[in-house]
Amino acid sequence: LFQPRTSYEYTLHENDEGTYTRYSADNPPYGVMITFYQSQPQREAPSLQILDARGRVIRTVSGTHKVGGKDQPYIDNNAGINRYVWDFNIDGPVKYMGAPELFQGPDDIVGVPPGEYSVRMRLSGRTYVQHFRVAPDPRSLFTQAEYEQTFAVGRHLQALFSNVDTMLNNLDAVKKTLATDLTAAQHA
Repeated sequence: LFQPRTSYEYTLHENDEGTYTRYSADNPPYGVMITFYQSQPQREAPSLQILDARGRVIRTVSGTHKVGGKDQPYIDNNAGINRYVWDFNIDGPVKYMGAPELFQGPDDIVGVPPGEYSVRMRLSGRTYVQHFRVAPDPRSLFTQAEYEQTFAVGRHLQALFSNVDTMLNNLDAVKKTLATDLTAAQHA
């Protein structure tokens, strides 16, 4: 696992924060580029965790997702150099599993404030940790306090989403249990 370089959380929208951003060339991937080497693929797809400055896990990346109808690992598992780009987001809220996938809720909604972070990765039975810095867009008019306040509000809203979706998931479980009990009682 190589040490990621300082990554800038650039403004991706035109006229966001009053800064004008007209892009004229391809941009590098948006996020922290995490690069690792392995001599051979692992039995299971690699996984990683992003930690804040206090060592708390704020993002976990593992498993697979659908791309063109096929399962693809989030993190490549090839022999040689592999890369994953962390998009500055923390883990998303609890999803409401009773809705169609499109309406279950977002995977992530809150981006981190500029600061010190770490990536922890387990490869071939060993755990590796590298530290890195997320820097603000140099053109941004936000202060560090404003970034942190925005992050705190986003985390609070995400917690509210999670609470509502947890309640909905629990209600669905109760409904299923009641339906099962009713059917059993009718056949008794």
